[in-house]
Amino acid sequence: TPGRFADLVVLSDNLLTVAADAIPDVEVLMTMIGGTTEFCAVGAEAFCPGSNPQDDSAGVTATASSSAAGQGPELAFDGDPESLWSAGAHPTQWIEIDLGEPQEITGFVLLVSQSPDGSTVHAISVDGVDVATLDGDTANGHELVVALDTPVTGQAVRVTTTQSPSWVAWYEIEIGTSE
Repeated sequence: TPGRFADLVVLSDNLLTVAADAIPDVEVLMTMIGGTTEFCAVGAEAFCPGSNPQDDSAGVTATASSSAAGQGPELAFDGDPESLWSAGAHPTQWIEIDLGEPQEITGFVLLVSQSPDGSTVHAISVDGVDVATLDGDTANGHELVVALDTPVTGQAVRVTTTQSPSWVAWYEIEIGTSE
């Protein structure tokens, strides 16, 4: 009913009607806790309120743990430093950018959206492997720059914020590639 928050899971099949031996193959497509999308499987974005990924001409998509209305994850890589993705929630939150195909990644630039200033911790992973951790004081408009000593090849880049004095948000996330 209006004004109440939902806890729910969207599955790829009906557990009440699927054959018993097929139950292990049923996939979780989306998880919502307290009305906030906490998990969205790649390819299941249509089931994920607040995730709202957009596809650009290069096949790049973005998903997020949650998003404030009108501030979807695609805004973190649209090239406009005035627009932003906002989780609309405090940590722990993540945003993931799928490059569409594996690429050699050389570094990252993250443009901070944050108020108030304060201590933050962000972990960057490529295809599930941690490649950098940023731990320190940040303020709105700061650029966090990571140059990888050794490039890594991967397709999905995830930035997970585990500590922040404010809602998790980025104006822009740039991924440096050798291509």
